[in-house]
Amino acid sequence: MKKNKFFKKAFEKRRLGFSLMFSILVVLSQLIGYNIIHYDTFLPINIRQLILVILIFITVTFFLTFIINTIFILFDKMFKSQSVKKPTYKRLLLFWGIILISWIPYFLQYYPGLIQRDTLDQIAQALNISLLKDHHPVFYTGIIYVFFHLGNLINGTNELGVVLYTICQMLFLSFTYAYSAYFLQKHHVNKFLICFMVLFYALYPMHAMYSITMYKDVLFAACINWLVILILNLVLTPQKITQKRYLILMVLIGTAVSLLRQNGFYAILITMIILIIYYKSYRKNILFAFLSIFLIFIGCKNIIFPAINAQPTAIKEALAVPLQQLARVDSYKNLTSEESKQINNFFKRDNIGPLYTPQSADDVRQNLDQDYFHNHVKDFINIWATNALKYPVTYINAFLANNVGYYYAFAKDRGMLIITNIEQTPITLLKAHNPNEKVVVISKDLGLETKPIKEFKIIKRIVNAINDRNLPIFLTIGFNFWLIILCLTYAIYKKNNSYFLVFLPVLSVWFTILASSVSGVFRFVYCIFTTLPIFIGILGLDKKEEKSGSFR
Repeated sequence: MKKNKFFKKAFEKRRLGFSLMFSILVVLSQLIGYNIIHYDTFLPINIRQLILVILIFITVTFFLTFIINTIFILFDKMFKSQSVKKPTYKRLLLFWGIILISWIPYFLQYYPGLIQRDTLDQIAQALNISLLKDHHPVFYTGIIYVFFHLGNLINGTNELGVVLYTICQMLFLSFTYAYSAYFLQKHHVNKFLICFMVLFYALYPMHAMYSITMYKDVLFAACINWLVILILNLVLTPQKITQKRYLILMVLIGTAVSLLRQNGFYAILITMIILIIYYKSYRKNILFAFLSIFLIFIGCKNIIFPAINAQPTAIKEALAVPLQQLARVDSYKNLTSEESKQINNFFKRDNIGPLYTPQSADDVRQNLDQDYFHNHVKDFINIWATNALKYPVTYINAFLANNVGYYYAFAKDRGMLIITNIEQTPITLLKAHNPNEKVVVISKDLGLETKPIKEFKIIKRIVNAINDRNLPIFLTIGFNFWLIILCLTYAIYKKNNSYFLVFLPVLSVWFTILASSVSGVFRFVYCIFTTLPIFIGILGLDKKEEKSGSFR
């Protein structure tokens, strides 16, 4: 009898069912990813491999289900909320100080901060050297403008602008992460989870390196963090959506997310639609917040940006997936000269096939003949649809290969590549005052170069190890994405279905990034790594403990 009770408890049907569903998804995605990486197709290449894949799928799924089931049992024991006194703001300041102090050596090592090519382009736009473009978010270019002009106002150098920006970004990010831990501790999350959160934010080298790097993606990830906390606050106490302070914060954060990355608005759109459907009693409030974000976004895109002569984003930026699919067809299939010509008419080359690279659409996308495309949009749609019907497997392979790094846990080729200086590679840009001419921009010519104040060998070793791309699996994008899905699965298994809403911003970003031009770029999904500690902390929340109170 005791044995029967033990087995019933150890292999409870609901827990086992969720463990099995999660395991099936993980194993299937990894088998697809393996085939994409090694054989350039998601399908088995022959009968022998098909049999092997089936055996691996059954075997690994069986053992992984047992492991996940055991992990969920451990979660039940580990992630228990604590009835302790709520932390004061002194605890928030302590968390903030620990994280910030841990990052300072990186700032001294890479003073005045790190700048890569895309940001150099935006700096040139902010300084009115090159043409203002919405290809890189104008909102972020405006932030750069403020800091660089402030630096020039104080001592006439661009370097001071970088220093001021870097310090402010370090303060903002460290406070964001500290508040994430503080918020969860305020809701009685296990103290060991809180310690893990603070240490993860303080010691994980990517957080430190990104805190001193001028990237739009860094601020975007921080804003996603705040959005996750806002939605978690809403889940814990739904009536907070009626508070003016909460609504203002939602609009501000939602607007920042929409304007900091091109896919940000779509992430907000997906999140808000589901929130409106879920919270029937508060639809007016949520709809008000979304409409406010939408109107500000549309106003910026259609009124403010044109007023300051910002060039709109080129159509090729949104066509990475269909262009990549057509290029793969042209490269892999024996097309007739007429069929090939129909495809290549849309490109600046007579033969786009040789430029096709499975995990990057950049070369293909950059060769789109935009004038021809704008004059033949219907023809493009017809050609794309016709080839989709003829070569569906080729289209699926093109799509999966172009984003394999975002779901395959063993994809290490790109991973977390970190710049370690202010890049000095010249870039050619269109002149601000004469778009028909070009100007060459070099960081050093703008007075920007890396000048270490103090060097730390340990930091160099850590960064070099990451840039060698020989990463342990637990640092890859795919592995951490599936960790988030594991947290979500456990929350639903525990019947905390509303917690799904908290995951929406990150899942929406991940979903929209599948249509990006390059596979497995860390900065595109940096928000996965900034919010993962929150999702782990959620496992220790008691949703029933608070139903009132103002947002703090």
